[in-house]
Amino acid sequence: MDNFNNGHGGIKEKDILDFSISVNPLRLSWIEKLPFENLFRYTYIQWIEEKFYKHFNGVVVAGATEAFHIVGYHILNDAYVIIPRPNYLDYFKVAKFSSKYIDSPWYFVKKKFDLNILEESIKCGKRKNKKVAVFLGNPNNPTGIYQDLHELIKLNEDVIFIIDEAFIDFVGKCVDIDYENVVRIRTFTKFFGIPGIRVGYVISKKFENIFKRYRMEWGVGGMGYTFLEKLLDNLKGLKDFTLKTHEFIVAQKKLFEDFIYVKSDANYFLIDVKNVGKFLNFSLENKVYVRDARNFGLNLVRVGIKNKEDNKVLLNTLKKWRDICDSRLYRKW
Repeated sequence: MDNFNNGHGGIKEKDILDFSISVNPLRLSWIEKLPFENLFRYTYIQWIEEKFYKHFNGVVVAGATEAFHIVGYHILNDAYVIIPRPNYLDYFKVAKFSSKYIDSPWYFVKKKFDLNILEESIKCGKRKNKKVAVFLGNPNNPTGIYQDLHELIKLNEDVIFIIDEAFIDFVGKCVDIDYENVVRIRTFTKFFGIPGIRVGYVISKKFENIFKRYRMEWGVGGMGYTFLEKLLDNLKGLKDFTLKTHEFIVAQKKLFEDFIYVKSDANYFLIDVKNVGKFLNFSLENKVYVRDARNFGLNLVRVGIKNKEDNKVLLNTLKKWRDICDSRLYRKW
């Protein structure tokens, strides 16, 4: 099953329900009707950047991945980088591009994030190096926990905070972070359910020009450009779509409340299945694929909410597995 072992979510097989990715199962009415004419020409992001910036206050990039790479090569130079775990694995990849040292303390304790542990790492970094940077996902991936980082950042204005807000649109109430030392990275992939279109943006007062200088001017591609054009022309419907999405995600997560390992503020959550390896085989036998969270350092699985029908299949699979675990059959397995 090599197609499943890619270290991230997503599978090649189309006959298996894929809960390993975390994208919105709801879609905007116009998104499947995007025209294709921009596929046949170069589309420079500067053509719509002024209009985009007016509404989103950020620099367009080819998805969060391009933003991470720019951070890795042009912002983390010679830095003492702190990546508290568990967190998205690609932070470690880009931190290796040009940083001097990487510290990765475990700060998920008793199903909560202990910011005191992170503070100690920051203090240690300041003693050892002039330049300190912190990578954080908010909400966190893989737990889905959203944190108010306002005080942490305010007390460490000499530290660069790279905040990955890929799933922030799924969070009901957020605290705005408006500091010079913060890089906020966002993507449209997750909330609009379009992983095939690489479009994101970066909000950063201090480093804005770095992203403009080093991004690929036509990196979003023809479909990404077309998506942004259409989005900017349909902003009035965005509020209703957001509300509808929040209501749907909350209702669907409630169905899984007996299985959710820790309260998630995002569209995904963790599950303790007792034996991850055996469960992965069992779920595949039932045409269900979930995200193995062991490479996050957690002996758990992560699932992303899908549509109602698919969620029922997952729920029934989990109930069957629970029955097996509660029976003598599991002990003999």
